[in-house]
This record gives sequence, C-alpha cells and structure tokens, in this order.
Amino acid sequence: MDCREPKQTARMIPQSVDPGDGKKSIDSRATLLSQVLIAFTIEHDNEFERQMMASPYRPILVSMVMWSNFMRFVPAEGISVRDLSAAAGISKPVHPSLPGMERWGYVKAQKDLSDPRPKPPRGDLVVTPGLAGQKAQEIWQTLANEIEGRWRERFGDEVIDALLESLRALTQNLDLLLPTYMPVLMSKDFRMDVSEWQMSESPSDLRLATLLTRTLLAFTLDFERDAELSLPLAANVIRVLDEDGVSVRELPPLGGVSKEAVSMSLTFLDKNGYVSVGPEPSGGRGKSVRLTPKGREAQSDYRERLGQVEEDWVSRFGEQMIQDIRVALERVLGHDRFSDSLVPQPEGWRAKSPYLQRTEAFLSDPRGALPHYPMVLHRGGWPDGS
Repeated sequence: MDCREPKQTARMIPQSVDPGDGKKSIDSRATLLSQVLIAFTIEHDNEFERQMMASPYRPILVSMVMWSNFMRFVPAEGISVRDLSAAAGISKPVHPSLPGMERWGYVKAQKDLSDPRPKPPRGDLVVTPGLAGQKAQEIWQTLANEIEGRWRERFGDEVIDALLESLRALTQNLDLLLPTYMPVLMSKDFRMDVSEWQMSESPSDLRLATLLTRTLLAFTLDFERDAELSLPLAANVIRVLDEDGVSVRELPPLGGVSKEAVSMSLTFLDKNGYVSVGPEPSGGRGKSVRLTPKGREAQSDYRERLGQVEEDWVSRFGEQMIQDIRVALERVLGHDRFSDSLVPQPEGWRAKSPYLQRTEAFLSDPRGALPHYPMVLHRGGWPDGS
C-alpha cells in the first residue's frame, strides 16, 4: 500500500482551551478513550474483511457493532424478531439493525413454518443467520481476543494489563446498564438512547473493547446530561469550526469522519441554527460552513463540559483512578507502533479511493487525524462514519 504523507491543510483546528490553573487541556478522557477504541475497531474490522473476503461468501461488509450488538444474539436455530430485540437489550419490538443486516446478506427474517397464520406480524418472524452470516459469526467469535493478543505483542503485556486494570476498576463502580459496544447513533441529533441498553456481563469478565466502550459511554451520559448538543456532534464537527467559515470539503479530514457523517451532522446543525452553510467566500463551487453565535456558544459549552466531567469524575472515582486511566491510554496512543493498528489490508476498502486519503492521514498522524468520538452510523457501523 502507498502510505504517502497526505497533503497538509493550512487551516488550524480550534484547540481545546487550557483551564488556566495548571491542569492539562480539557480535550481529555473522551478523546483518549475514543481514539484507542476507534483504532482497535479499525484493526478488528480490517482483519474481519480479510478473512471474510478469503471465504466463498461476500456480503456487504459491516463493522464490529453489528457483531457485538446484533449477530451474537442470533442462534443457528433462529430467534423471533421480538426476542432478538429483547436479547440485545433493545426496547423496540424490531432491532434497528435488522433491516440493514437482512439487506446486506447476513440474516433472514422469515415466517415460522409452524405458524398457521398466513401473514404473522413482523415481531413473530424468525431471524436466522444465512451462510454468510454463519461464516461471519465464526470469524467474529474469536476476533476481538485475537486483536487484543496483537496489541499485547505490539505494546507489551504491561501496557495492556495496566489499561485493562484501570478500566475495570472504574467500570466496577458504574451503576449503569450499558452495551458491549457503541450503539448505532439512530437519532437525528446523535444522542445516546439509554432506554435500549442492557448489561449482560460483569466488568471482571469484560475484555478491552467493551471496557473502553462502557467507560466512554459513562462519560458520554455525564456530558450529555442537559447539554445542548450531543458529544459526537460537538467533538467531530463543532470542535473544528469557527466564525470565519470552513470549506465543507475540509471537514472530513479536520474532524476525522466521513463526508456522509459530515453531511448528516450539518443537516441537523444548520436546521437548528448552530451553523450557517453558504457559498465559498472565494466564489468557488463548493460550500462553506461557519458557526453562528449559537454555535459558538455550543463550542464553548463543549469545552467547558469536558472539563466539568473530568472534575466530577475525580470527585466520584478518586484522582488516582482517573489518572491511572489517562496514563494507560497515553501509553497506547503515544507508542511508536500505535499507527500499526490502522494499516489496512492491501486489497481492503480502506486502502482504496475514496477512503485512502483518510487512511493515509490516520497513519501519518493518528492522534491528529482520528475522530475525537466514534461516529457509529446505520451505514454499517464504522467508527468514523464511513
């Protein structure tokens, strides 16, 4: 793969402000947790792609969330649509990922042959894995442990054990029902819907990706309590805007997320008065987006809330526990082989246009280029919204 250094943009991303009291920047735990989890997920998904493409089955590829929060609840003998939602901790009668997973070739939802009704309600249909779904389940069952093993070889047992220990210490103090991986952001404002979550394993039994997820989700819930904007919108879009205007074309590399994620975000932000989208000041054919006064306040609120949650967590969990998590995350992110997690398969989709440019940016400067929060969308669940 050609990993040439990507072109650099002259625009400066608005940085998190220093609290001014000698503390570190408030662009904090949420970003560190997010970037480590995103890197783990990308490596996981790249290996899933390699193994799946080597098989006879070629469904449309999906990300880790579709295993963790959906396919692992679909047994070979089948499960009703309604029971599948309940098993996954979803309050709705139909799991929101079911239509996509049917369409992409992983499962089928069909009438139970023993059901005498000619057209039973959808909740009574039986979901079974197709041949491609069965192969995907076979790969997924051991893949997270395989990637965690790679991380041990790459970063060392001491680094990974310290990270696991620090995350377990915190999650054992959480009184929350949380999924094993980031849920798909289904709402128009990208907020977390806590009504659909269910914890099925104790923290002592959890592995790295789930511990990162649950710690990040706990932080997210504290951040979003009474917040104007969700953390995904604030961290990946509002963070990189200013009142002078930014080309819409620049937003994917600035925020680290896909153009589709940017488009969905701007639709909400423009409609609700946080940004103004208009022609390029230079008269070019593209669009420019700038913060409105309301958006500028939301950007300031984002920074302040990050700092406030940091302080609250120190009070709740103790300074040593919070510092241990930071140090452990920094040791992974600061490792000279961290970018190895982001190298795609030579024939993988992340190694091809139009995704190659963002992949190269991730490899060249992972901490500067990765999203500051996972953008897990219905498009397949990729952590950068691809």
